[in-house]
Amino acid sequence: MATSITFDPQFRDWMQSRVKVENENALSSDAYGARTYGTPFYVMARLEQFTKIVKDVKGREVASDLRMFCEPADENGSPVVINTTDRLTFPNGYVSSSIINVLKHDGEDGLTMHYEVQL
Repeated sequence: MATSITFDPQFRDWMQSRVKVENENALSSDAYGARTYGTPFYVMARLEQFTKIVKDVKGREVASDLRMFCEPADENGSPVVINTTDRLTFPNGYVSSSIINVLKHDGEDGLTMHYEVQL
């Protein structure tokens, strides 16, 4: 599902990491009941590694070791949505399917400026 976006290009200099995102296919699982994922896309992101207590989607306080900031568009400029059920692959090869929360930050115009993904 696409969303309307607004992104200030001056922040692209901060986005130094190319991260692969695979949205979960909620209507499908493999023969063993494991989650399946759709076609991957790539976003440019800023990765910040430090431990912080954050709230998950159920409101529980948990420890987050990594924050990822990214614009709400893939590297081709197409709008994207990132959810807590998605799978991320980082430049070092680490694969994470345990996203704590995804915060969508909107601009004054109400359009999505960027995502903050807490892992």
